Amino acid sequence: MKKYLICSDIHGCEPSFIKVRDYFIKNDFDVLIILGDLLYHGPRNDLPEGYHPKGIIPLVNEMKDKIIMVKGNCEAEVDQMVLDVKIHNSKKIKVNGTNIYLVHGHHLDKKDNKYHAGDVVFYGHTHVSKYEEINGIRFINPGSTSIPKENTCKSFMTIVGDKLRLVDLDGNILETWNFNVKKEKSCGAVLYKEENGKRLYLIEKMKMGHYSHVKGHVEGKETEEETALREVKEETSLDVILDTKFRNVITYSPFEGVIKDVIFYVGKIIGGETKEQEEEVSEILFAQYDKALELLTFDTDKDTLRKAEEYLNK
Repeated sequence: MKKYLICSDIHGCEPSFIKVRDYFIKNDFDVLIILGDLLYHGPRNDLPEGYHPKGIIPLVNEMKDKIIMVKGNCEAEVDQMVLDVKIHNSKKIKVNGTNIYLVHGHHLDKKDNKYHAGDVVFYGHTHVSKYEEINGIRFINPGSTSIPKENTCKSFMTIVGDKLRLVDLDGNILETWNFNVKKEKSCGAVLYKEENGKRLYLIEKMKMGHYSHVKGHVEGKETEEETALREVKEETSLDVILDTKFRNVITYSPFEGVIKDVIFYVGKIIGGETKEQEEEVSEILFAQYDKALELLTFDTDKDTLRKAEEYLNK
C-alpha cells in the first residue's frame, strides 16, 4: 500500500521544502503531492524566511517520478519550463479505493455536484490546516509549509494505511483521523399495486415518525435482491416481484466516517395480507403518486419515487 505526503503553499521557502523532502525520504513515502504555489511568494505575502525558489527547482526535479503537482494561483508559465514535473490544473486519483480530488483551492466550490459522498478533496490556498466533512464529502487542507495563517503552524499531511495525519515541520503529529471510511449498504423497493386502473404506492410511517419506502441493511452474504425481498416480507408481510432493471442508488453519510449506499428496486405487489412490522413500522399507507410524493419525508425518497413513476410510465 502506497504512502502519501501532501503539502501546499511552499512559496519558495527552500528550508521548509528541504524539511518536507527529508521527512518524505526518511519515512519511505511513495508519492509527494504538491497542491500548488511552490516557487513564488505571491504579491499578498511577505517573503518567507529562506526564500530561494531557484534552490527548490533541482530538489523537485530529483524527485520528479514521485511527485503529483497541481497549479496554484501563484504558478507562472515559466514554472513548467524549469520543472520536470507536469503541473496539472487539477487531478483526480484513487487512494485506498477512495476518489481523491487535488486542487489548489482558489476556485474551490464545495457545492460542486461532481463531488459525491465518500469523496475527498485536498486543497491549499488558505494557508490554514483544516478537516471538515460536508454531506459525506471530506474537504481537507494540509496548511502551508512556509506562511501559515490564523494561528496555525507550518504543516503538511500524510496518508499511511488507514490513517490521515497532520504533521508539523519538525515531524510532530498534531492530529490523526481515520482516512478509510466505513461503508454500509441497505436495499429496498418502491412498492406498488394496481387497483381499479390506478397505481397505488406503498408508503411506510416509521416508528421514528418519518415516512419512507421499504428498506433495510444487507445481512451476511445476501445479494441486494435477497435483502430487498426479505425487508419487504419482514416490514409488510407482502409478496412482490422485483423489477431489477430499475435500480436507484442513494449515497449519503449518516454519521461522520460512515458512507451508506441505499439501493431501491421497483416491486409489484402480487399477494399477501398487509401487516406492519411492530418493531419499526407504525402504519402502512397506499396512495396515488401525488399524495405519496407529498407523504414522503426525505428528498432522496421523493426523488426515488419520481424516477420510479417515470420508469413505470414508459
